[in-house]
Amino acid sequence: MPRYICSGAKLRCSMGDSPSDLKVFQIGNTVTISGEFQATIMDHQPMMNIQPFGQCQSILNPMVAAATAASFGVLRPMPCIPNTPSPWMNGKMNVFIKGHPALLDCSTLMCVWGGMIDITHHGQKGPNLVETGARPIIRKPLSPEIISDRWVRISEDGTVTRLNRARPNSTVKISLTVMSSNEGDAVNITIFEQIGEDKKELKKVNATVSDRKIISEAIKINEDWKGKELKIEVTQADNPNLNLRENYVCSKYQKLEVCGGGVFPVCKEAFEMILNTLTQEDQKFVQLDSEGFIDRDLINSHRSESGNFNALKELANSDILIEVSLASSFEYMDNEGNIQTQSMSHQGPDPYFVDATGGSTLSGTTTGESGWMGQTLLPGKGASGVNSLDGVIRVVVNERLSLAARAEMYSHEANGHALMFIRTGDRWKSEHQTRYSTSMNEPLNQMIRRSKMETVTNMRNR
Repeated sequence: MPRYICSGAKLRCSMGDSPSDLKVFQIGNTVTISGEFQATIMDHQPMMNIQPFGQCQSILNPMVAAATAASFGVLRPMPCIPNTPSPWMNGKMNVFIKGHPALLDCSTLMCVWGGMIDITHHGQKGPNLVETGARPIIRKPLSPEIISDRWVRISEDGTVTRLNRARPNSTVKISLTVMSSNEGDAVNITIFEQIGEDKKELKKVNATVSDRKIISEAIKINEDWKGKELKIEVTQADNPNLNLRENYVCSKYQKLEVCGGGVFPVCKEAFEMILNTLTQEDQKFVQLDSEGFIDRDLINSHRSESGNFNALKELANSDILIEVSLASSFEYMDNEGNIQTQSMSHQGPDPYFVDATGGSTLSGTTTGESGWMGQTLLPGKGASGVNSLDGVIRVVVNERLSLAARAEMYSHEANGHALMFIRTGDRWKSEHQTRYSTSMNEPLNQMIRRSKMETVTNMRNR
């Protein structure tokens, strides 16, 4: 009489040279045999349920075919990568688990590359084997079984970017995928630093299971985490002594390296604004890395005579985070520690306000636009009383400006105020030092003029 199959069953493939084990995970499954989850015909996913069978010798496998052709027709087996998109055949059609027919030891599975996979051992343990006439044992679901985890950044449009590095004061989330869970299960996620055999807890957050996913709340990377390699530990909320790492089937938890600063455009338009200050040749060496920062390695690989390119390179290699955004208002902290909001006015093109000098004025634009066109928020306290909320330099450009005016104002704010602060760390030297509506800070004025004039030239050469 056929026997039911459970996790750990032995498999073989007619085109492979080694046996393999069937893996069955708890995805809404509460049925077990001898302590192992019972299999269904839907447990056929390659590399998850079906593991490799050593070396594949099927000529239908493109890898084998290519290797054989390179050997002038002599068969060259290649590493097996199962390709089993269809369910198992010959299941128990009147016994359903998770809504699918139960798997039997007479069931077979076809690989796209021509291999026939059958079951050589049912996987049951102990003397009392469960056959098709018997009833399997039902038990309560296990704790959430984590199969993957990652540090991520999720954009406003829902795009998920996987991270392995982050800057201080940036915001990340932890994303977990679980195989065995109940909707709404609560877990604790502890962020820690490994110091020898000891763990130094840095932060703890709570999360719940939703649609086999656990997404943590937003986590701000603290300044004092710089230089550390962050790890996570996940435990049940109602049983903090049960570390879910014990159920973890991947090789290791992902780590997050906290490094220094750099330039972070908060949106695609902000990145394009930066590119518009550069020559077309220099633009080839300015891209975003996996975290959304200006890629340091790429920009450092290129040498240029351009002042704007070298300014961006200097900002990208700084130890301070520089956030670049487009907005119609911004928040700042005054010198008394109060958080304020400032709107940014905008007036459209007016011939009277056109900068006809090619960018040599401090605040004018070649488009004739005017208003509150940009602001750089610097750390600490300054004479203006308009300060960054934290240790981040924030370059904010009025989003209602035209593309040309945006690039000119970015040159003013980033390649002027922000760059001067990076070089000096001095708020006074990084501000205009205005007297009678005239900027008296000539070193800063020269930096701004040079950068704006180059931007105007680069935009006109498009």
